[in-house]
Amino acid sequence: MQSKDKITVTNVTKIGQPAIVTEQHDQNKWKFIVRKSGILPSKEIDQLADDLNLQGIPDVIYGNSVAQLIFEDKNFVYEVSPQDALSFCNIAKQKAKYQETFEKTFDTETINVLPPELKIKQAEFWKNKKVAEGTEIKTLEKISDWTYSTPYKGTAKQFKLDNQDITTGIENLSLNPKQEISIEKTDEEIPLHNLTANNPIKWFNEFLLFEDELGDCGLSQSTFRFRVMGDCFFGLVRHYLRIDDVCVRIYDTRIYHEFGKDYILREFSVRENSFDELKHKGFKFGAEFITNHRQSDVIYPSLELKSTFRDKVFF
Repeated sequence: MQSKDKITVTNVTKIGQPAIVTEQHDQNKWKFIVRKSGILPSKEIDQLADDLNLQGIPDVIYGNSVAQLIFEDKNFVYEVSPQDALSFCNIAKQKAKYQETFEKTFDTETINVLPPELKIKQAEFWKNKKVAEGTEIKTLEKISDWTYSTPYKGTAKQFKLDNQDITTGIENLSLNPKQEISIEKTDEEIPLHNLTANNPIKWFNEFLLFEDELGDCGLSQSTFRFRVMGDCFFGLVRHYLRIDDVCVRIYDTRIYHEFGKDYILREFSVRENSFDELKHKGFKFGAEFITNHRQSDVIYPSLELKSTFRDKVFF
């Protein structure tokens, strides 16, 4: 087994464009590429909202950041990107990609839950507030989730085999329209015993996809963490939602691959509790917690596990 690391920086001379740092680790015939950039300018954020058909979009999006786990032997890539994550905030797409149960599917964008509608604490007050007689009230069609709750699990893709150069990633490659990727339901669990300190980390990376403070009513945040060990890799795609005085919820997708096997093992879980339930457990929502950038890690042990779904992505 040989491994190789590389770091490159681009866009350093472009005015108005944040520098892009690309980090790469090669091991066991896999290329692990993580590209990190700054926050998208407001003009590009507005364009992204139009492209994804969203009524609203987070204030902070690291739109040029992406993680790509590439296995050249099978022309396979598992990708995590802000754009793909946000695309699942569109309600029509959620409904189209939701499968309550399946044994096998070739739809690599299948999701396991439909995020329920949530409202801020003050919603009932405004709903019952009287308005002047004759006032015209317009009801807007809801086309996207205002909390940016995304049950996104990552994107599995297959690119065409035509001697394309994947040295720096796949963003400019042609994808195979007849991809041979399948997803199968499984009872196999991620071997947590293989993720301890006894299996040293060879390479680690993490980045923020997007976040928004929901009009000072909470926090919606998506992140990706990833590590490579000598015999496997492990990643965590997380969406964290806190609506103040209402609820806290975490959508987690854990991905695990043992080198030499032809599939990625995934586990999608939902954890959630209301504020009242968490306070009853003794959890303190103080200023130290609210300002903690890793607050999802702090509250995670206190949240109730609601559901778990496991599948295998065969490539």
